[in-house]
Amino acid sequence: MAATPPQVAADRLDDWECVEVSVDTLFSLPVVAVEGYTLVYEDAPLRERFRTATGEPITRFFFATRLAFVPALSSRVEALLQPTVASAAQGAFADQLDDRGLSTVTREGRQRLTVDSGKRASATVYTASYEWDGMAVPIEGLLAVWRGDGFTIAGGAYPSGDDDLGVEVDAERYESALIELIGGVA
Repeated sequence: MAATPPQVAADRLDDWECVEVSVDTLFSLPVVAVEGYTLVYEDAPLRERFRTATGEPITRFFFATRLAFVPALSSRVEALLQPTVASAAQGAFADQLDDRGLSTVTREGRQRLTVDSGKRASATVYTASYEWDGMAVPIEGLLAVWRGDGFTIAGGAYPSGDDDLGVEVDAERYESALIELIGGVA
């Protein structure tokens, strides 16, 4: 079965702009392939405020991915693969942060989240920084992986400070919004 788009709670996307939609074969083995359907959103107003203040593309982002195994696997086999999927997702998320120009990407801890569907997600907390011209903006992120009807991966990152750049940053609100966005993915 091919990957289907993740369902994102549209009522939680007020300031968010969809900047990427992709369907990719994430990896392939002789007997099975893993496809991912990914949506990536950015906070466009925040991106513009940082760009005006710094000339840099700093923003908060959120993504959601639904995985599909082709051919489909039994739920028992999927359950056995959960640690492997979570580990691969953590590596891919760290790479995604790096691709966005972040440095000192560090896993800071783990937590459990309950998403709106009632499923329990394993979440990993990240810190990083966006550095340029001797300045650094601290970044915090969260990646969640859970299994319902297949695997869902969702997460994102946000500035947690502005290094006195004159851009208002509300890290607590950004963290709450990210957790709500993750929770609303089905």
